Amino acid sequence: MSELESTNTSEINNKIRDLLDSRKNLITQLKSLNKKRLDMRDEIGTITTQLGEHQADLEPLYQEVGNLRKERQGLINEKKEIWTKINDANGGIKSNDSNNKDQDSRNDRRFNKKENFKNVSKRIQEIEWKLQTEQLTREEEKKLIESIKSLQKKYNEWKKTHSARQEVSGLFKKIKKLVLIWIQLKNLEKLQKQHLKKKK
Repeated sequence: MSELESTNTSEINNKIRDLLDSRKNLITQLKSLNKKRLDMRDEIGTITTQLGEHQADLEPLYQEVGNLRKERQGLINEKKEIWTKINDANGGIKSNDSNNKDQDSRNDRRFNKKENFKNVSKRIQEIEWKLQTEQLTREEEKKLIESIKSLQKKYNEWKKTHSARQEVSGLFKKIKKLVLIWIQLKNLEKLQKQHLKKKK
């Protein structure tokens, strides 16, 4: 074998060795990449499972928030209805108050704003007793009967006003209660939203 052939063979062997080393390195890199790919697939699987679990946890929370919103809207509607009732009742009170003022100016001046059901009722009983037990002229009898009619009318109007005032008072209490419930719902909804953000 000539020197030239020997050199060529040596170079070829070196190149083959280099190629084999490169191939070995590439196989090692390929294995490493394949392992990373498998690890990533496992990680994606884990994340997907976790997302599914979180979604299952979040679903009832979303539903609860939706229910709270509906409940809050229901309270707002109920509050509006109560205010309408209050305004209606107040209208009746004002009407009766103005009627009472007109009557006060004419008869029974000793009755004023301080008079109550008992006073009016007592006065009616006194007049009825007088009619039954005393001897009266027709004129006196007529005046007393007119007084009874006037007092009876006033008594009925005041009874109606008193009932309306009690209704208004009850409605205001109900509104206060609704406002407290509404505030609690709002706070609960706020907490639910914070919880949902943490879960995401």
